Amino acid sequence: MLTLNILYWIQFSVCFLVLTVATYQDIKERLVYDWIWYIGGTIGIGLHILGFIFVPNYYWLSLIINLIVAIIFIGICMIPKIFGGTFLMGPADLIGIFIIALIFPFHSPLVHYSRVNLYIAPSIFAVLTNTFLIFALFLCYLGVSNYFLYKKVLKNSKSSTTWFQEFSHLSRGKKLLLFLLGRRISVENLVDYKFVKLLEDYNEDDESWEAIFDLSYEDEYTHEEMKEIYMDFHKLGLQEIWISPMVPLITLFLLGVVVTSLGGNLLFQILELIFFR
Repeated sequence: MLTLNILYWIQFSVCFLVLTVATYQDIKERLVYDWIWYIGGTIGIGLHILGFIFVPNYYWLSLIINLIVAIIFIGICMIPKIFGGTFLMGPADLIGIFIIALIFPFHSPLVHYSRVNLYIAPSIFAVLTNTFLIFALFLCYLGVSNYFLYKKVLKNSKSSTTWFQEFSHLSRGKKLLLFLLGRRISVENLVDYKFVKLLEDYNEDDESWEAIFDLSYEDEYTHEEMKEIYMDFHKLGLQEIWISPMVPLITLFLLGVVVTSLGGNLLFQILELIFFR
């Protein structure tokens, strides 16, 4: 007998498997093949049909809300592109959000930490908030690790001046952002970094180095592109460069789905702990 609980864990397993394969492809080749989304979406629709046939009071409302929220979120991320900018996320990440909303329409946490049982609550809220909480923790990790990395450097005024000299025109806030999010590495080691955003670039027009604070996906480079960039920097005689280590967003979505299935919406529980004790 197919029950709602059994169907839920089947849906979670399919979502987990699809995102795991997508993460593997993203890490290996810096792209996600369309067939991964096609297969995941087809299975997701098939599971909904089974739920409609065999499960009483199927959760159509949660599914509809899930898809609406996903479409609105994707639309917001596409607004800058409409006005000549770039997507706030990569196309594969945006497709991944829709597939998560389709395959994993509600969350029934394995462990209920909250006093409020949000059974059959639309999952996309929890997945997105958990994902961005994990991303915030990653940024905190960068900040803390870079603090200890540069502590001795920043104590030495001469060395500090040398490290930030190409950004002497920047405000103190932007210099602090470079310090928290980035690290200075040898150009020789640039090709060893698979997931990286460059925080500076050479402006050929006025022959000077400038900071880059556009964190859109288009600043990410494949291994081959990074080799070409290395050769360009090497020709310019550059010895060191500011970079920011990154992780594929699909990986964070995978972690967000796992956290959601285990403990629900962490942000909701944090707010509940603070304001409703």
